[in-house]
Amino acid sequence: MSSKSRFLKAIPVDEFTRVLDGINIDLARTENVPLANLVGRTLSDDVPSSIDVPSFPKSSVDGYALKARSTFGANEGRPATCKIIGAVEMGSAPPCALARDDDCMYVPTGGHVPTGADAVVKIEFSKPTGPGDKEIRIYQALAPGDGVVPAGSDIKRGTLLLGKGSHITPARAGVLAAAGITSARVYEKLHVGLFSSGNEIVEPGKPLAPGKIHDVNSVMLTAMLESTGCVVTFHGILADAMATLQPAFTSILDQSDVVICSGGTSKGRGDLMPALIEQHPATTLQVHGVRIKPGKPIIAAIINKKPVFVLPGNPVSAAMTFLHFIRPVLLRWNHVPAEHREIVQARVTERVYSEFGRLELKPVVLARAPDGAWDAKPVPKGSETITTLVDANGYFEIPENVEIVEKGSVINVVLFP
Repeated sequence: MSSKSRFLKAIPVDEFTRVLDGINIDLARTENVPLANLVGRTLSDDVPSSIDVPSFPKSSVDGYALKARSTFGANEGRPATCKIIGAVEMGSAPPCALARDDDCMYVPTGGHVPTGADAVVKIEFSKPTGPGDKEIRIYQALAPGDGVVPAGSDIKRGTLLLGKGSHITPARAGVLAAAGITSARVYEKLHVGLFSSGNEIVEPGKPLAPGKIHDVNSVMLTAMLESTGCVVTFHGILADAMATLQPAFTSILDQSDVVICSGGTSKGRGDLMPALIEQHPATTLQVHGVRIKPGKPIIAAIINKKPVFVLPGNPVSAAMTFLHFIRPVLLRWNHVPAEHREIVQARVTERVYSEFGRLELKPVVLARAPDGAWDAKPVPKGSETITTLVDANGYFEIPENVEIVEKGSVINVVLFP
């Protein structure tokens, strides 16, 4: 799509989604990150194991390590007998090896099985006997390997632990820890430059003069961006004046992988972002307007090969367009696997009217009905009201060709991440 796209030439949602799917960032920067900080990151290199796991044969039961052949034929009526020559302390090497066929040694669960032993009999199938309880009677015949976890049975030295592109979960971090890995190379996080636009906006905590409002979106969007794994730099509130906005925008673009602005995207006198992007000499793509509610005036552009998004200033519009469109592409650019959108079926509790020609994202509050089904109560407030999202659990989509959703209709509710 040409950078000379007409102002607010709204395109269908599926076309906008295809545009976003076609934008790729080759973020090849990598860094070495300590094990404790790896969860949520994505490996940029293969990670092999340099050790066997376990690194020694260990017992899977509390009992006595012995030679399996010493128990052949043993049963409750004809027990085998072995001599206790020592005990293995947890976390220590065995005091000695088993030399004779009838030697045995106590070993706890997870303890090091001594050299010469090839099986461990459970305590419940043995009974101390003889002077000073120096012998045990064994009431079960064992096969070699019974009760023993061999060295390298979980992970063998030299095998691939995790491949390039693996996203580190707590379980995968545990695998790395088991193999003694202390750090790994991962892709750097995407650096997002965020700013708010508007003469009416002031920082939270500052007194509100007539006509002023606190900057809601920067706080909300920073948290949303960080949840995708991005590093966010907030560059403040930029006034609606091209003389200051243009150089500030250029500086933010130079410092960032992706730029996101909140506000200044509609067609008011002070909304300068469309013109700024349109006139930028390095703009190679610009979409301004999508047939969606809320969020119609969203902008997506490519400038200097960097994605730029301008989200509507109304808090609900900014949140919904971010969750529906921007979050999925940021996860992809951050080398994070596509997340599974959790969807629940629910009955809408009242008739809902929608504008023909635009896909509507309608926030709802979910509650269990007496029959155990989910009821979805539409949130009545508008896109300019931040409290719209306070109690909402998710949203449902009303197709652009549907004007009425009847009470009791079964809908698919997309839960908020």
